[in-house]
Amino acid sequence: MRCINVVEGVMEAFSPAYQIKVFVTLSKVNGLKTWYLYEGHCAACKLEKSCRSMLENEAEERGIKLGAVDKLLPPTKLAIKLFSRYLDN
Repeated sequence: MRCINVVEGVMEAFSPAYQIKVFVTLSKVNGLKTWYLYEGHCAACKLEKSCRSMLENEAEERGIKLGAVDKLLPPTKLAIKLFSRYLDN
């Protein structure tokens, strides 16, 4: 674990197996979710709409405003945009 924000229910971690940053979030709408920050192949994935919806819910619950351009981003890029504000720099 690298950083935890108890108030917003966000924990930054690192996956040694995949060598990438990971966020674990706890929200009223989505429950407990793990987000791997990587460039995925969202257009070819059956879960693209589901991921997008969950990420939009995460943003709304945390008071993060998404513009029209943000809503067009692939879910992996949207996740990076949303969770980068919590990165332990």
